[in-house]
Amino acid sequence: MKTPISFITLILVSWIISVSTFGQSFSKVIGEDDGFPAEFVMRFEVIDQESYTPIRNAQVTIKNNNGGKFLSLRTSQNGICIVVVMNDILFPSSGIIRVTAEGYKYWQDEFDKYYFQHNRENYPFAVYGMESDWTGPPRPSALEIISALNDGSYEIVDRNNYYGNGSPGCYEYSVKLERIPRDQGYDN
Repeated sequence: MKTPISFITLILVSWIISVSTFGQSFSKVIGEDDGFPAEFVMRFEVIDQESYTPIRNAQVTIKNNNGGKFLSLRTSQNGICIVVVMNDILFPSSGIIRVTAEGYKYWQDEFDKYYFQHNRENYPFAVYGMESDWTGPPRPSALEIISALNDGSYEIVDRNNYYGNGSPGCYEYSVKLERIPRDQGYDN
């Protein structure tokens, strides 16, 4: 019995979509990791305002200036979410960042890509174990950056530090969410 290729392709694509939407990732790379350093990096740490414990599976959503969703990620077990922007042309020029978690009030802030592009020299960072600065190989890949920012094996360095030379800007967001009392409803 012959099965049409298009039918098999349809089943395969449906399966891939269902698997990829089942669990959201805690990180996203915008653009291609082509050996050049990232333009900038956004690191979100979402914690409980009272206990300072990480909030796992909080949703971090970046919307463009028209309110359309650009991306949505879930925080890791450490309450961490990371966006590595390899090509800033692909990133919205402005918009809002919204962080929500069940049982908590939401947090929201505006962003402007111009700020990220023109202030990165004020937020240099180094990944532990780097052999040289960011201007030449070997430089950390997007996956190495994500790993370092998730497990804490990086350091924000002084702008005159050798290892910060040519660094993408590392913009850190420490988001403290306030718990909603049980007798009040959730409004996320």
